[in-house]
Amino acid sequence: MIRTSDLRSEGVFEVGRVLGVLFVVTEDRVFLCHVQAMPARRLDSYGADVAIALMQSGTPLRELASGLGVTEDDLRSATRARGYAGRPSSVTSVRYAP
Repeated sequence: MIRTSDLRSEGVFEVGRVLGVLFVVTEDRVFLCHVQAMPARRLDSYGADVAIALMQSGTPLRELASGLGVTEDDLRSATRARGYAGRPSSVTSVRYAP
């Protein structure tokens, strides 16, 4: 079983979904999993922080929730719990360092 902490410690470069397959690219490997095999999940603080950075850079909530495999309501709840109330009217820069 792969844990998110294992993937984080390897240095995640990219996370995405293509044709029903979730992929995670790290420094050491590419992890593939069929989306239907993934259990329903809730975002941890790391995932919520990444989601906030992506929303601030213009990624639509619906697209982001779908890509992360969570509901829009769960995404809103997780980001609000981290203090994110919504996208500001103008974003000059977004910096994210894992």
